[in-house]
Amino acid sequence: MLARAYFQLVDGITAAHTEPELSALRDRIAVTEMHPLERRTLERQWRARERTLQLEAEGL
Repeated sequence: MLARAYFQLVDGITAAHTEPELSALRDRIAVTEMHPLERRTLERQWRARERTLQLEAEGL
């Protein structure tokens, strides 16, 4: 995977403020060809951001 594409995904996950934005990034991660370590890292970051959004929605 090109470094630019990887960091665009990282930045996109960090900047996501809504579930639809985050879901679109999940779909993009799913179809992007990458090394398994890159995929695991991005998926881990995605899950952490998803949890953060859930906590914000709950007012915590």
